[in-house]
Amino acid sequence: IQNDRGPAALEGYLTDQLADRAVAFIDRHKDGPFFLYLAFNAVHTPLQAPEPLIDRFATTADPRRRTYLAMLAALDA
Repeated sequence: IQNDRGPAALEGYLTDQLADRAVAFIDRHKDGPFFLYLAFNAVHTPLQAPEPLIDRFATTADPRRRTYLAMLAALDA
């Protein structure tokens, strides 16, 4: 991920990190006009999601579909 100071190190799931940073930006700029554009890579590639989210879809037989569903759930959250 890149910010105004250059590459930024991230820990955790990228979708969550991007959402957290967007919310923080909105909070910082809520008293004035601002423009925020955020394009999530979920639900495209890479097909990766946190195991607890994947486990929510344990009844789905196809492992790729489980991961996709987990990514979609994270994006919706």
